Amino acid sequence: MALENRSDEEWQAWFEGLNGTPPFAPDPDDESFRLYRQLFDALATEPATGLSYGFSARVVRRIQEQDLARQERRAYGYVAAGILLMIGAALGLQAIFGRDDFRETLRAVFHYRYPVLFALGLLMLIQWADRRLVKRKIAE
Repeated sequence: MALENRSDEEWQAWFEGLNGTPPFAPDPDDESFRLYRQLFDALATEPATGLSYGFSARVVRRIQEQDLARQERRAYGYVAAGILLMIGAALGLQAIFGRDDFRETLRAVFHYRYPVLFALGLLMLIQWADRRLVKRKIAE
């Protein structure tokens, strides 16, 4: 009987030796026999389980995002500290020298507080838009 006429179940039963005696005797040099043997040997071993292919890329991306967020927080902290130091230095100069020029400057800023606040708010909006919209698209 030709080997090609055998069903997969017959091949599997013969390879696993479930029936004790083989239902047929294939020729070991036969190409079909060799292919079925290779297939059932491959199916007998369990595949290696491991991490998905994109796992390491996701981990690296997450670490880079955390590092970038940490650097941004540090930069914002430096900016806030610089602004506070400038205000403290201005008040210190006013206390030391007590000149009227400085008071007049502060009065002028207070008089134009709404345009100054608007300009500061506009700068903050531009900075936010740059961080959220432009740089995010560049990263993608």
